[in-house]
Amino acid sequence: MSRSTIQVLLIAGFILFGNVIAAVAQTFEEPVSDGRSLRWDRYDVAIENMDTAANRFQVTEFYTITVEVGPFRYGFAEIPQDRLESISDVLVYENRSLLASSCSGSPGTYCARDEGDTYSIEYNFTRALQNGESREIAIRYTVHGALRSYSGGDQLYWVAVPGDRAFPVLSSKVTVTLPKDRPPQVTASYPDTWQKTLQGNVITWQSPGRLDGGDSVEVRVQYPHDARMKKPSWQAAYDREQAYLDHWQPIVSLLLVALTVLFT
Repeated sequence: MSRSTIQVLLIAGFILFGNVIAAVAQTFEEPVSDGRSLRWDRYDVAIENMDTAANRFQVTEFYTITVEVGPFRYGFAEIPQDRLESISDVLVYENRSLLASSCSGSPGTYCARDEGDTYSIEYNFTRALQNGESREIAIRYTVHGALRSYSGGDQLYWVAVPGDRAFPVLSSKVTVTLPKDRPPQVTASYPDTWQKTLQGNVITWQSPGRLDGGDSVEVRVQYPHDARMKKPSWQAAYDREQAYLDHWQPIVSLLLVALTVLFT
């Protein structure tokens, strides 16, 4: 093995290690320090109205929130944009009533912003929630360019419940509805502890129980390739990165272990 190859592996190893640390750091949200707390009684996500030719689908996040120690005046959702092209048509409902689109911060409004790496949605309750009060919140939006195109079968990957929450989720259900002409070929959840139900082209995952901070779920569905759909702009770079990591990661890991032994 040449010196230049060793240098590349060392750099790759440090980058890989740094990426792992960064991912872990972004997973845990700093807890509220002023004594306030709430819980999600329900945290359900529905992915539907999928257009496999246009590479888009609709997501609805439905929460039932109960305040344990208040007050709480607003909430927010942040959607990473590294594996999609854009988000549009954002709507937010409180107790099934549509909130007004405004970034004024006034009660009964919501503000949707494209912030580059993330898409931010902040919603302001119609009035502050006090101890013991509950609210139903629904956030609906359209995702463009998140489906992956492969000749062996196109794929949906979606982090339905993120781990960067300060408060627990008592129960969660994730539902994916595929078009009638795109039956599921492969379905999975990460972690695989969620109970899966398959009824035709509808796949449902139910959480195994309470989800604490750091507990998340990503769902995967593969379906027959739609040749009309173009690859999303981010996929080529992502596939190259994954192929590189799959090829070099075992070698890098062994080299780092060997270097650790050598210099200790």
